[in-house]
Amino acid sequence: MLVTDGVKKPLSTALYYGLHNLPIKALFARQLAQPMRGNKALQPEKFRPDIEVFVRHSVASSITTIHSLSPKARSDAHIIYLHGGGYAMQALFFHRRFAEKLAIRTGCTVSLLDFPLPPQAQCIETVCAVMRMYKAISLLYRQHRLILMGDSARGRAGLRYANGLAPDDPRCSPLCGQMEGLGRIQIFISED
Repeated sequence: MLVTDGVKKPLSTALYYGLHNLPIKALFARQLAQPMRGNKALQPEKFRPDIEVFVRHSVASSITTIHSLSPKARSDAHIIYLHGGGYAMQALFFHRRFAEKLAIRTGCTVSLLDFPLPPQAQCIETVCAVMRMYKAISLLYRQHRLILMGDSARGRAGLRYANGLAPDDPRCSPLCGQMEGLGRIQIFISED
């Protein structure tokens, strides 16, 4: 518990205030300028011991699939999680922690996609890689309801990711694409 102004607040609020005071914007600016590779945040040994981990590698990417050995609930849903990072950063430790919490609290299976990033790949290559991974997951987990989920990917690095495509090209900005037949969509927006 965090106590501010005499009021007890939950740990998530304490975490927010703790992170809010860290130089997060400076960290992201550095990462976008010179993207880090090879941090191994999604390596099986990095996950909690109560999380079972399966990793599937392909040429330029990998899929890390997890589920909780002791979930608070059980679900037939499978969350495909596309981490944020301004189109230039790999998955980081807090993406792993978030996926672990999703698996434990919801009972869902969660797949984190480690997709190719600039400068080695731009929009077209990344979209193709994500589509291949999505198809692989849908074949391997036919009995699951699939949920596609992602973090913010905004930032000046988007131009490098687009590699000459127009900003309103659906491959760069899915919100500009066709929405028919997608089913329910939930969008959560915040600042900072």
